[in-house]
Amino acid sequence: MKAYDFKTIEEKWQKVWEETGAHRTSDAREGPKYYCLDMFPYPSGSWLHVGHWRGYVISDVWSRYKKLQGFNVLHPMGWDSFGLPAENDAIKKGIHPRENTTRNIINMKRQLKQIGAMYDWDREINTSSPEYYRWTQWIFLQMYKKGLAYRKMVPINWCPRCKTGLANEEVIDGRCERCGEPVTKKEMLQWMLRITDYADQLLEGLERVDWPEKIKTMQINWIGRSQGADVTFQAISPTGEQFPLKVFTTRPDTLFGATYLVLAPEHPLVPKLTANRQQGEVDSYIERTKHLSEVERMSEVSQKTGVFLGSYAVNPVNGEKLPIWISDYVLLSYGTGAIMCVPAHDERDFEFAKQFNLPIVEVIESPESKRGESGELLEAYIGEGVMINSGRFNGLSSQKGRGEVVKWLAGKSLAEETVRYKLRDWVFSRQRYWGEPIVSPHCKDRPFDPDAVKKWLPVDMYIGGVEHAILHLLYARFFTKVLYDLNFIDFDEPFLRLFNQGMVCRNGAKMSKSKGNVVSPDELVEKYGTDTVRMYELFIGPPEQDAEWSDRGIEGIHRFLNRVWKLVTSNLHRSVQPSETLLRQRHLLVKNVTEGIESFKLNTTISRFMEFINSAYTLEKGHLDSQTIDVFLILLSPFAPHMAEELWQQRGHQGSIFEAQWPKYDEALTKPQEITLVVQVNGKVRAKLQVDADIDRQEAKRLALEAPNVKAHLAGRSPQKVIVVPRRLVNIVV
Repeated sequence: MKAYDFKTIEEKWQKVWEETGAHRTSDAREGPKYYCLDMFPYPSGSWLHVGHWRGYVISDVWSRYKKLQGFNVLHPMGWDSFGLPAENDAIKKGIHPRENTTRNIINMKRQLKQIGAMYDWDREINTSSPEYYRWTQWIFLQMYKKGLAYRKMVPINWCPRCKTGLANEEVIDGRCERCGEPVTKKEMLQWMLRITDYADQLLEGLERVDWPEKIKTMQINWIGRSQGADVTFQAISPTGEQFPLKVFTTRPDTLFGATYLVLAPEHPLVPKLTANRQQGEVDSYIERTKHLSEVERMSEVSQKTGVFLGSYAVNPVNGEKLPIWISDYVLLSYGTGAIMCVPAHDERDFEFAKQFNLPIVEVIESPESKRGESGELLEAYIGEGVMINSGRFNGLSSQKGRGEVVKWLAGKSLAEETVRYKLRDWVFSRQRYWGEPIVSPHCKDRPFDPDAVKKWLPVDMYIGGVEHAILHLLYARFFTKVLYDLNFIDFDEPFLRLFNQGMVCRNGAKMSKSKGNVVSPDELVEKYGTDTVRMYELFIGPPEQDAEWSDRGIEGIHRFLNRVWKLVTSNLHRSVQPSETLLRQRHLLVKNVTEGIESFKLNTTISRFMEFINSAYTLEKGHLDSQTIDVFLILLSPFAPHMAEELWQQRGHQGSIFEAQWPKYDEALTKPQEITLVVQVNGKVRAKLQVDADIDRQEAKRLALEAPNVKAHLAGRSPQKVIVVPRRLVNIVV
């Protein structure tokens, strides 16, 4: 029996797979299609670490499993090679981004092949290749023709020293990441995409895809659909000039409680509504706001700041004059850029009013309101209740009052029901060099073969990190819906199922070169082999959760694979019948592995493999029959494909193990023949009995009462009650 020479085995099979085109997908192959797609890696560094490997191993296990189930599996790979990270990496190295990206791709491709994944490299794409991005330009042109692409003056992050626009990721604490200069805002003409036209479709489509609820919720919140009303206040400048000021609110029932208005510092009415005495303070505040990112401005934990403009607005429901302020937490890009503030019934307004000593008027009464000893509100009450201090609407429920107030104001042309979204049109212009040109070629060709699209799309399974939960996935869905409306495709959701793997951490932090906690897979593959690294990546924890890397843990997986090798090679041609126990364990293993893969409980699935091998050594004394070996190897093959291929061949099989069929199980054989029945007397365990799994209540009661230790504790006393919990316990009360 030869030792487990993983290096020779893995090199052999990777060469065989490549030379025979084992992973090449044929459009002509019969069988149901299955398209599994990874989120493409960024070639912005020269190599992958074990954190990157995790997602690719998960997708490969899934793809191989589907192939064994008889699907014609498409599993391509590509490179997301345009963008800021790739450009910055090239600048750091002092070489052209194209040359740097090409170098990085060569090394990363070597590593991905080392994983042993069944990627169809004939379908490899590179997003910075003209052969690829000419078609993203084509799509842009179609959107332009449909009126979904337009140009608009938009404030962007601007570095005065670098004289360039900056992405939000390049702004660190208000300064340029590269030169440290304070960042300001500058209006520039930008290309925009009307993603807001698809807001409702993007929400509706989430109901039809099998995605994690967490991801759906994040997209729903990002789109931020709000049902409410636009209400018109009359703003009066210090000179007496009047301007209609539209405000969006989801709570028109609280209009009588508005005590001030707040505008975004960029609001076009700010210059007209600023009193001379306030001009200096207002200008200084606006300048400070230019150095803040939207994330900083919308932070819930930062202290609220603001400046009074020196002008007022008339509340349309009661004629009261409300002071107008500006504050950085109001954004011009959301709603109307102006908000009415009801501190008694909004937490942020309450905090602002307390800070600047503004009035607080309660207009929704509820016993749930939290009050001090003198009856004053201790915090804003944001729930429902009965309208008070609201004139003709007093006594109405807040739910009913919302509609009645809007109806009343609409009769005066001062309000209308409307829907607003947090989602904004997408700034599509490129601020940096390394990105696809916006200029669109007038191509007569189509970017795809309609027949191929119908065969393979949409993607059945999409796998990648949760960090792409919002923008990447939202934009992909947007593009798909546009192409659907243009009649280029017959589906409107790109990814039917989504799985997000967790990060691999070390020393409690995400792996990063800057933190010095990166683990290279190259050294591990050299020491333990690819199959060991693959299985350890899956074993360290639930795939959807973050996991802590341990250099010691991988040793256990390596020992396990050595035990598998020894067990199988010592039973390669044993012609024996399996025992009843082994037969049942085999069927149970098929069930556990099948269900484990389907539910992505890959770590516990590996534990089931270990339990089976332990049992084979102890109960079967290391003897396995041929059919059990074959079933075990097929089950193991998605996890350790190199070892499985080698042992399959040594068993004398012709062709790849991945041409075999996934085994089925008999449900009856997966159930235990015996169970442990716990017997209690007055709640204390007095016996544990091995009984038939299908034992009925009467038999369970009889056996419990006849157990010697139970008889001793009863001491001749008759039970007052005997409680039988089927297949679990008998509790005797005396």
